[in-house]
Amino acid sequence: MTVSADLADELTALVGRPGVETRPEVLHRLSRDFSWLSPILSRDLRSVPASVAVSPARTDQVADVLGFAYRRRLAVTPRGAGTSNYGQSVPMAPGIVLDTTRLTGISDIDADSVVVEAGVTFASLEQTLAEHSREVAVMPSTVTSTVAGFLSGGNQGIGSIEFGSIWDGWVRGLTVVGCVENPEPVDINGDSMDGHLHAYGTTGIITRARLCTAPKRDRTVLFAAFDTLAAATRAGRELMDLPVPPRAISVDDRAVWETFIAHDGHDGAVLLRAMLDVGTAEAARTITGAAGGRVTAIDDTAVRAMTSSVYNHSTLRAHRSDPRLAAVQIRGEAVVEHEKAVRAAFPDARIHLDGNAPRRYGKGFSGLLLSTWVDDETLTRGIAALRALGVMVVNPHTWLVGSHGGLDGYRAAAATFDPRGLLNPGKLMP
Repeated sequence: MTVSADLADELTALVGRPGVETRPEVLHRLSRDFSWLSPILSRDLRSVPASVAVSPARTDQVADVLGFAYRRRLAVTPRGAGTSNYGQSVPMAPGIVLDTTRLTGISDIDADSVVVEAGVTFASLEQTLAEHSREVAVMPSTVTSTVAGFLSGGNQGIGSIEFGSIWDGWVRGLTVVGCVENPEPVDINGDSMDGHLHAYGTTGIITRARLCTAPKRDRTVLFAAFDTLAAATRAGRELMDLPVPPRAISVDDRAVWETFIAHDGHDGAVLLRAMLDVGTAEAARTITGAAGGRVTAIDDTAVRAMTSSVYNHSTLRAHRSDPRLAAVQIRGEAVVEHEKAVRAAFPDARIHLDGNAPRRYGKGFSGLLLSTWVDDETLTRGIAALRALGVMVVNPHTWLVGSHGGLDGYRAAAATFDPRGLLNPGKLMP
């Protein structure tokens, strides 16, 4: 589809000249994300380059654009920084890419929360909050991600040991705009938010969010070498009970941690890293030693590096070291209890785990099983083998919202906020 000059002019009238982009090379860039990390998504998720990109600077402009799209029956694919690994920002139908990166307001910083517009990056949010001696409760490992991008496609992150997942209360409220005849911003809170969180924008465009904050803390990173995964995760669980919970804990096979950590004294078949409040470092050293670990460093300068080498950033770093690697997401006690069989489910398997305490699963570890990609059949067979062992598995090689739960809620929200199915079409599970 080619957007006519008249349509481009109409959109320009809604958002201003800087907010409309029609150059093919820019539209190509804005029609991609990090879904190339998946062999299946890079093969099967065929991007349809957007016809036009529109960048509203205010929530009322978002409403104007969505009303325009509704009347003209134009598909709308929302986009933040484009860091999604799952095709969240990839158009599957021609139309509008709604670029939210000009929505950058940060306001109403109170004792324990902040109001943030959709396009604010977590890096800039952390910088602003630091001036108030606060930090965001939970953030993704990709700190250049936008707030609405993470809320629309993420789940857990740095801070989830203390605050849980996006469904556990640290998201206090949302402002959502639907693709309807006369769109108006709608303020949503409580359980009603579930139909809009992790929905890829298929149930309305998040333009603002109120997020929980926490006291800004001085942090350090403890490194500890272990001989076994079981010993490392046992130590990690005990560290989660420190008076100030770690902001992040990661447990990595040597074949994983060697892709992003210089040896510099680190060793062991398994390496545990814990991002700690500095006041808990010595207690953490004691806990780690008692669990069979050998502390190889306590390093204040490693905080930034750890921030970008946990959660799914581990997939990115591993893939850069070996492009043949792909991942499935794993959770549960069975990962450790049946470790040998878990590793046998995929060829050349290696494990990365992150500590979390979400409401629905409780305290424990979730993470990635990275392995050399073979084919679709090997993936299907491996997932089945893991589930037979009692491992909770999420298949990241799909672009379908609702494939991992919550489908009824998403459909109900979409019926109200997107009656013509124009928001990120092709993403909501049929």
